[in-house]
Amino acid sequence: MLENMDDLTSCSLSYVASILGGKWKPFIVWYLSMAPDKRARYSELRKSIPYNISHKMFSQHLSELEQEGIIERIVVEAKPLHVDYLLTRKGISFANVLYFIRDWGAVYGGFSEETLLRTKGTMCNGAVVYGSSDGVSRADVGERIIWEFDTSKLSAQSEGEGGGIKEA
Repeated sequence: MLENMDDLTSCSLSYVASILGGKWKPFIVWYLSMAPDKRARYSELRKSIPYNISHKMFSQHLSELEQEGIIERIVVEAKPLHVDYLLTRKGISFANVLYFIRDWGAVYGGFSEETLLRTKGTMCNGAVVYGSSDGVSRADVGERIIWEFDTSKLSAQSEGEGGGIKEA
């Protein structure tokens, strides 16, 4: 049992950090989440990640993600024999966390308007909103999250591309 709530070495945040830890794990989960049926061959997955990752490091991260139950390694006994990696239910829920982190980066990282429009939230008056905005009480719909941003500080990438932020 946790004696000290501020002891990050024994809390759930440490568990999440251990999965996020490792330079390539979030990218592996991200690109696997976008693969057809959340499944890809080793070589397909490695090629889809736009960084030069060594075979050793890539294999190590795959193994660690498999040990955590985020991905499943499947040996396909066809000719030629090959290995597929599949995102598990736990892995799919972790990918959703990554989408949320990505969206936070889109709001606070000074990215373009186009990037903001690709978030999973709803654009509304200079904010990305998650959860119901129809006036239903918070107890009925769960937590509502609002990330506000200054539209004047959007990256110059979006200027001249046809207008302001579309609101829901």
